[in-house]
Amino acid sequence: MLDAVTGVTLAAADVALYAALGYQVFRSRKDLYRVEGAKQAFSVLEKELRRKVTTLPLGFTWKEAVGEARKLGVPADWPEVGREVEAYEAFRYGGGREPVEFSGVLTLARELRGTK
Repeated sequence: MLDAVTGVTLAAADVALYAALGYQVFRSRKDLYRVEGAKQAFSVLEKELRRKVTTLPLGFTWKEAVGEARKLGVPADWPEVGREVEAYEAFRYGGGREPVEFSGVLTLARELRGTK
């Protein structure tokens, strides 16, 4: 039988463990909701793509990555995602302005996070 000190210690450890787990869940969801620009939105999408599509090469293009996500059958507004990818690539590689619209990319990241 456990003594009182051991029981209290184990209970405190359980509370700390569940608090840490809850914080991680909250923090991971926060990534998707507190995005302040296209760079950050595409960073979140990259994180989810790397988690779901383990075959992505290091130097992947966004079109390749989105094509792989499409193969997973993830529900998304693919025309919108395509437009946002094109605008982002024009910004990153063509020197254009940073896109202000990236909601389709974030929706795709949420869907990727929610799939098994």
